[in-house]
Amino acid sequence: KQYRGFLSYSIGNISVLANLFLKNNPHFDFFIDVSARGNVSLRANNACDVSVLAKNYFNGGGHANASGGKIDGFKESFIYDNIKECVQNILKGEEYE
Repeated sequence: KQYRGFLSYSIGNISVLANLFLKNNPHFDFFIDVSARGNVSLRANNACDVSVLAKNYFNGGGHANASGGKIDGFKESFIYDNIKECVQNILKGEEYE
């Protein structure tokens, strides 16, 4: 809603990369990576509480700057736009198909 995030797909082990990205791109509030299995990793740099995103949208948890969860029923895709649409729909409160 009021936050701006960066979405990546299947990078994995994003801690160092996401922290560096957020440090160098302060106009982004959080970084999210979705794995091919639908696991979600979220990182922030004190701009927003990603544990709230993890809990409310991805049945997960963690702490304010590093959290994770899962997209139930996730369908792997090699097309980034499909992943982006899926995540956007979830964050809008719409059903994932």
